[in-house]
Amino acid sequence: DVINHLLILFFDKTPMSDLPDSDLPKVEFLSNFVSSHFSNKRPVLYTDFQTILEDQRLLYVFMQFLKEESSLNVLQFHLSVGKLS
Repeated sequence: DVINHLLILFFDKTPMSDLPDSDLPKVEFLSNFVSSHFSNKRPVLYTDFQTILEDQRLLYVFMQFLKEESSLNVLQFHLSVGKLS
């Protein structure tokens, strides 16, 4: 039933009307819900690029992955530019 209503709203040709302004104070709807569930956590398997470059084991695994993706030249370019600076 909800999907039918959404489809009607989506395909309806009549323009939507604006809600009238009211004098009542505005309320932040579900503000605590949004702030508590929207956190800036890193994934469990997160590793930044600098850590990969510094750890030989991680660099080897990353290079094997790039070989499989045929993108090893991107890493070689990055390392060459890093040596110049």
